[in-house]
Amino acid sequence: MTESSGAKGSRAALIVIIVLSLAVAGAVAALGVHLARNHFERYPPGAEAAFLTRCEQTGSAQVCGCVLHAFEKKYTYKEFSAFADQFARAGTLPQGAVEALNSCER
Repeated sequence: MTESSGAKGSRAALIVIIVLSLAVAGAVAALGVHLARNHFERYPPGAEAAFLTRCEQTGSAQVCGCVLHAFEKKYTYKEFSAFADQFARAGTLPQGAVEALNSCER
């Protein structure tokens, strides 16, 4: 092997390492985003109690508990508060919240 081909091989190996490193970094970043959306965060006890009290006026305790758990798994408390306010004002929910409701009613 000549010095020239050794340098080319080293350069090629370095490029492969850089490309693989970028691929791994991208995968880790994507996984981090995925994990952030699939977390579990208990909401403040007062917010949980208020949600369950209101929900149980029209639904069963079992379904309401399921929905609360699904929301806590999918949404941060800040996101939950925002769509709860939206629901109080306009009577609409984001699609993900509707899906959580539907999954608990099955």
